[in-house]
Amino acid sequence: MTRFNKKIAAVTAALMLSSALPLFSAVQTPITLNKVSPEQRSDFATKLQKYLNDNDFDGALALFDSLSNDMANDFDILFLKASILFSAKRLDESEALCTRLLSVQSDNLDVLELKSMISKMRGDTRKRSAELKAILQKDPQNVQANIEYAEDLALSKDYATARKYYRTAMLKDPNNTSALFGYGQTSYYAGDIESAKKTFTRMLQVDPKNASANAYLGKLAAEDDKYAEAEKYIVKAIEYDPNNYDYRLDYGSYAKTREKQDLAEEQWKVAVSLRPDYFLAYSYLAALYDEQERFEEEIEQWKKVTETNPKYYYAYEALGILYWHKNEFINSRNAFLKASSYNPKNESYPMMVAATYYRQNEKDSYLKCKAYLATVLKDFRENKAVYSVMRMYHDNGGGINAETSTIRAVSEEKNKTTKGKLYFYLALFYDMKGSREIAEEYYSQVTNLAAPLFFEFRLAEWSTM
Repeated sequence: MTRFNKKIAAVTAALMLSSALPLFSAVQTPITLNKVSPEQRSDFATKLQKYLNDNDFDGALALFDSLSNDMANDFDILFLKASILFSAKRLDESEALCTRLLSVQSDNLDVLELKSMISKMRGDTRKRSAELKAILQKDPQNVQANIEYAEDLALSKDYATARKYYRTAMLKDPNNTSALFGYGQTSYYAGDIESAKKTFTRMLQVDPKNASANAYLGKLAAEDDKYAEAEKYIVKAIEYDPNNYDYRLDYGSYAKTREKQDLAEEQWKVAVSLRPDYFLAYSYLAALYDEQERFEEEIEQWKKVTETNPKYYYAYEALGILYWHKNEFINSRNAFLKASSYNPKNESYPMMVAATYYRQNEKDSYLKCKAYLATVLKDFRENKAVYSVMRMYHDNGGGINAETSTIRAVSEEKNKTTKGKLYFYLALFYDMKGSREIAEEYYSQVTNLAAPLFFEFRLAEWSTM
């Protein structure tokens, strides 16, 4: 929630709860200015604060009904009421009161700011943007308006412009941590790492227990390959914000880079407990288990990924590979079919579906394979080599001439990754047909590649062990 001026700070710090008070009266007495003494205001504020301390919005708002006519229609008192209505999420009533107040003082920045917060809570970005611009026109150095407007720009990834507004706020209020964080973050996204580092360091001088500043300094240290330093920062961030999902992910990543796999696993499991409905920590754990060849545990993590992010085709790919390794060809096929449904242009997935039919080797396996490939062959006509290998599986070889033509097409393929994939499927075809010597020749074409970027490389390694 935005910070209003000091006289209503206690109001805006209250929790935003719902209440059920009657609507404003249809009869509106004119708003008055400066007719209430400072003593009356102070006495009312004291009574009001008791209710706000207990989060009793009903009681707080009821106090306004007991005020004298002068106090009940005082500009500042009504602004307090509008603020409490906003805090209670009674937005229509709060906005109506803001409109009344602006009819008396059209350039009142406090009211304009509150109105922009109402639009923000409603998700009306266009109206909120116009209201923030109106504030900045009247007061170009308004700290909170600059921060709020910069936040909107940052959300739309206009980091360069957002950075300017954060800078204006930061220069006006050098100790404002929201301005400092925004400037540091947009500096980071804009590639000005030095400014980002200085700004987050400044944040810690203002607020030594600021979790966000510690986390970003950890991120910056990690990007500079200073992982021990990164760990120190992220440990501090977690100390001050232990339930932050992203911090746990980062801590695990830094720990893993430092060969602390047990600590990485621990942190990612904490992340899972914090957000069991989000996929990322599961995928981190799956990758860790894969490196450790803890394949059963890895499978369980990829399953959780598919539950929490069903369109993440890489998870199905990973499951397909692992089930293939376990000789569970039906499960493998179902996983690759899912992967293909979300990434239909990837030639590896239909090829692996075909291979699972061959490996399953039941009475009607080949006929099912042929029927399946007939539905996808047309989608891969553009690449002669891919189409030829797929056709080879469809035709169960197709005879010596067809196989020779396919092998030639693969050898002429220019894309290194595609060529490596297709050599694997040639090797696998001959391996499944019992021609191990030919298969090993093609497997070696795959395993001899430098820095391969396709999963078939791993399958080729498994096949030659």
